[in-house]
Amino acid sequence: MRLALWGGTVWLNMHTDAPPLEHFLGPILDNLAPYHFENMLLAKHQTVLLEANWKTVRDNFLEQYHVDSIHPQHASLVDCCNSHNIVWPYGHSATLVEGYVTNSRYPVPQKTPDHLVTLLQGIGLVPQAFDARVPDIRQAVQQRKRELGRELGFDYSGLSDARRGLTLNPRLIASRVDDRPEHEVFTAADVIAGRHSLTITLDQDICYLADMQAGMHSRGFERAVLNQDEVRVQHFHEWVAFFLAENVV
Repeated sequence: MRLALWGGTVWLNMHTDAPPLEHFLGPILDNLAPYHFENMLLAKHQTVLLEANWKTVRDNFLEQYHVDSIHPQHASLVDCCNSHNIVWPYGHSATLVEGYVTNSRYPVPQKTPDHLVTLLQGIGLVPQAFDARVPDIRQAVQQRKRELGRELGFDYSGLSDARRGLTLNPRLIASRVDDRPEHEVFTAADVIAGRHSLTITLDQDICYLADMQAGMHSRGFERAVLNQDEVRVQHFHEWVAFFLAENVV
């Protein structure tokens, strides 16, 4: 058994000859280190029970192709159609998406989008100040988070402006207590019925996952044909196949 610590988390591998964690994670360590996971506090602890294979769930979060149809609210939050995919060894990958912007496929709204109002208020910006100047929101958020970082003693030195826009709301982090939140366990049916939520975006995904899994058992389904936007899906499954191959120890 191999055990390692990174980012405030414990990593366990039952294979005694497994490579070091640093080798397995590779470039991910350098990309995530500036976010200082070891200093973060757990805000929610939720487990949802799904009628879907774990690989089906994983596929859902490896592409932005479905966002326009499943998550329409994202059109006023992020520009998924211009996302940038990165793939690394061992099946690891990432998607870089600009936030605090609107979808470039659609006209820029004159009024600050409703889904950005709460986010702006949370960091002390006035949403109405960006009416008729919505494209200025992203830069204003980056500047404001630099200011908050200095006020609250957060180390943003390793983050560019682009990455700083992805960090969590520092005021919410500062207001958290050290007590671990209660572990909530519920089903997909609870989410669909509105009894529990993992935020609107994840709730929308959960509503479709069971249907995706069922569709793969249809008599008409033989294989998936992936497009360029789904390169991370292909990358993931190629590595799963590699790990399961008979010649892999």
